[in-house]
Order: sequence, then C-alpha cells, then structure tokens
Amino acid sequence: MPAPLLGPRSAPLRASSDGLLRVLHEITSLGAAPIEECIPDALARAAAALGVSTGAVARIEGDRYASVWSHPDDGSVPAGQQVRISDTYATLVLALDRTVAYAEIGTSPHRQQAFYRRQGLETYIGTEILVGGRRYGVLEFHDRPTRSQDFDETEIAFVELFADWVGWTLERGDIGHRLRRSDDEIQRMYHTLCHELKTPLTSMREFLSILLDEIAGPVGPEQREYLEEIRAGTDDLTRHVNDLIDVSRLDTGKLACHPKPTDLGEVVERAVSLYRRELDETGLRLKVDAGSGLPLATVDSVRISQVLRNLLANAIRFTPAGGTVCIEMSPDTTGRWITISLRDTGLGIAAEHLARVFDRLYQVTEGEWATQGGLGLGLHLARELVRLHGGDIWVESEVGRGTTFTFTVPAHVPHTHAARTPVPPLSGRDSE
Repeated sequence: MPAPLLGPRSAPLRASSDGLLRVLHEITSLGAAPIEECIPDALARAAAALGVSTGAVARIEGDRYASVWSHPDDGSVPAGQQVRISDTYATLVLALDRTVAYAEIGTSPHRQQAFYRRQGLETYIGTEILVGGRRYGVLEFHDRPTRSQDFDETEIAFVELFADWVGWTLERGDIGHRLRRSDDEIQRMYHTLCHELKTPLTSMREFLSILLDEIAGPVGPEQREYLEEIRAGTDDLTRHVNDLIDVSRLDTGKLACHPKPTDLGEVVERAVSLYRRELDETGLRLKVDAGSGLPLATVDSVRISQVLRNLLANAIRFTPAGGTVCIEMSPDTTGRWITISLRDTGLGIAAEHLARVFDRLYQVTEGEWATQGGLGLGLHLARELVRLHGGDIWVESEVGRGTTFTFTVPAHVPHTHAARTPVPPLSGRDSE
C-alpha cells in the first residue's frame, strides 16, 4: 500500500503545476518492492525531478555519517563507509535543525566549512529522516555546478515529503524484519517443545501398555478403567504434539509425502479403528459407504489417514450423543479423482465462520463450540495435507443440523502415453 501524503506539508505541491506531485505519487507507489530496490529507484526519480545529479540516504549514529543508498551508485561514497558528520553537508541539517537548501554554497557563510573545501558541492538540499519518531539520518540531493535559481517552497516540500516516505518505508521494513525474526523464533520453539514432549509421551505410552497388558502384575477392573482414561489422554496429547510438528514441517517444506496406489477402504478402516472406543462411549453411530467399484487412490496412506483422523476427531467432538457420523467415498465422473465426504449430525458451523475454519489456530469462541477445546490445527493441517496430494477440501454446514467436510484425492491411473496430470474438480462451493 502506498504511503500517504501527509497533511499541510503537501499543500505547496498540490498547488504547483511543475510535476513534482506526480513524481511523489510515483515514488510512494514503489512501496511494495523490496527496500533495496525501491529506495534507490526513488532517489533516481527525485534527483531527476529536482535537476541535480546525486541523491542519497545516509545513516547518522553519534558523530558518524554513513551512506546507505545513493544515486548514482558510482562508488564515490561507498555504502557503509563512515566519516565524521562535520566532514559532510549533513552537519548543516543537524546544526540548524531544519531543511537546508542552497543553490550556491560558495556565496554563503558556509563556504569556509571543511566539507565545502573538501567536496566543492555548490547545490545542496537536505532534510532529516525520522523512523518511528526518532532520527535515523538525512535525505540529501546535491550537485557540483551552481543551480540557476534557489530551491522554492514547492521543491522543499517535495524533499520533506520524500523524507517522510523514506522513514515510513524503513519503519515498515524494520517491522517486517522483526515479525519474520519473531516467527522464526516461534517456529524453533515449536520444534524444540514438540520434540521435548514427544520423548516422555512415548515413554508414558509404553509403560501404560506394560500395565494394561498385566506384564507388571494383575490389574483390576477399576484400575483398568483409570489406565484406559490415562492412555486416551496420552494419545490425545500425542496427536496434538504430532500436529504441531507437522505444521512446523509444512512451514519449512520438510513434510514428506510419498503417494502410491492405495486402497482407501483400508485407510478409512485404520483411521476409524482409533476412534471405536470414543464412538461407543458417546453413543455415536458410524456409517461407512465405499460404494461399488471404488478404484485405488494415488496417495500417501499415512497422510490421508491423518486427514481422516482429524476430521473424525472434529465430528466426534461436536456431535451430541446419539448422533451419526457418515463417511462416503466415490469416484468422480472423469474417473481421475475420488471424493471423500465426512458428514455428521452435530452442532453445525455458523456461516460467518465457514471461510476461516481451515485457518491455522482459528477457533470459534462463542456458543457450544467455545467449550470443546483443541488447538485449532487439525483442520488447517487436513487442508494442507490434501493440497500436498493436489486435491481440494471444502466444508458445508448448517447450525443445528450438522457439517459435511469433503475432499478429493487423485485416483490411481495406470501410466499410458495419453495420461495427463489430473486437474482437481471444482469444490462444492465453487461450483454453485
């Protein structure tokens, strides 16, 4: 988004007809480009508009001056090279605390200054750059020849507004850098935390199995019930940790996916078997309809099982006792895609939330949905895993009547010379 032209400082430009306002609009529209590209480009445009040869953005720290960007970048003032401020024209800007503009410094009181004797620049206009309300440095334009006329208020306003834009651009870049750094730190924390949790969870699961299998001695009915509750909680926590690890791998492009011809009926059966106990305890009826003649799918069975588990966990969590969960599978009319739908008779999702249910960490925080817990990662991960297979996923829902999640995966098509990469069918919502 272009930086705004700020208030009264732009008044002289708005009243002018010399094209500076147009140039300033061109400059502010450069904000979408990387800073390393847009600021040098902007300096070139501004220098041309002012009729001078050189423009520069310099950083000032203490009594040191360092050129950061310049136009032309001819190496006469190497980027990053530090000199004393007193050896530069910027000392005028800091000493007078205002925009400084001279068409012929040789006739001004400053002709005795060291910077004039060393550099001999006659034309100079410079102003302060603020970033986040603090001085960053100076914006300068200069030339060796004498200017034919003094800088007018329009040109001074142009330079000051340009400096505002530079400050805004630098602040935006700094915020973006800090956000990226914070995101990297969060990702590293996720990765470390998950792996630190996974080791003790694995140990807990193994010792629970030893107790439940009575390897360590007899277990009474009441003790078994308690141990089963502990194992269910451990499994639930393990799934959350695995989701966090997989989301982290997705972000870094390291999540493995190895599609091969697979019987989806077997994948569904394995996923369902993990929830038999919960289905029985909640009194939910489960129906699985694979139709007839369902072809093999070209999928990573582990990843598609993960999608199904996340959708099943969601359905069980939000379907009242006595409700129904139904899984249906069928090939599309082209024979290149298989559609899998998971329908429940649960709470349903309000229309205003449907567009965001696949967002990472998104959770509904109102009504009965707010009491159900979860991390807000399951549906996000399901969508990304389906996309890894080239498929699509969508949701349809009505409050009080239930929700249907539908996704597509590629059918296994034997290789022939005519075979082409399949194109996912339009989702139910897109085709309406």
